Amino acid sequence: MIRISTEKESRLCYWFKRLGIGLFALVFALSCIMVFINHGGVARFSPDVREITFAHWQLEDGFREGFDRAIAEYEEIKARQGVKVKIRQVSIPVRGYQQWQRTQLIGG
Repeated sequence: MIRISTEKESRLCYWFKRLGIGLFALVFALSCIMVFINHGGVARFSPDVREITFAHWQLEDGFREGFDRAIAEYEEIKARQGVKVKIRQVSIPVRGYQQWQRTQLIGG
């Protein structure tokens, strides 16, 4: 059986702890950046653009594309009327739709 001396063992433990803390800090920083980018930390549109979020659970083929066409047509009609509108389509799986809807209503 090979035995590492206690001095080498304590040095190895020291570096493993430092590696663990470093990896934790890196992953935490990356997750903070992703939350900031994905959830409104940066304004997506100018203040004079009205943003509408349209959520649905229709994940089958063709629904999202159909909704995209309807959204583009609606935005075009509103642009002709002089109103700046940007509609965001969010597809939520059926299993999580009810929970997502509740949290979005509570969260504003």
